[in-house]
Amino acid sequence: MRITIRLFASFRERAGTPEVRMELDERATLSMLLDRLESIYPSISGMRGSLLKSVNGRYAEERVALNDGDTVALMPPVSGG
Repeated sequence: MRITIRLFASFRERAGTPEVRMELDERATLSMLLDRLESIYPSISGMRGSLLKSVNGRYAEERVALNDGDTVALMPPVSGG
């Protein structure tokens, strides 16, 4: 299946791209996608625990199953004053 991953803020800066398209096995979960993304972009390792994750516009936990055509968004927490 084909998944689109949108990267935001410092996550995008570390990966060097705003969007990634990835082929995954049919039984893939968000956790599996993150494992693969970290292997491709080692500079993003260590950020996973603080990421906000969504699938098709809805916040998601890492155990959620992915489907062909899904869009995953990965956003670090935002702070400011």
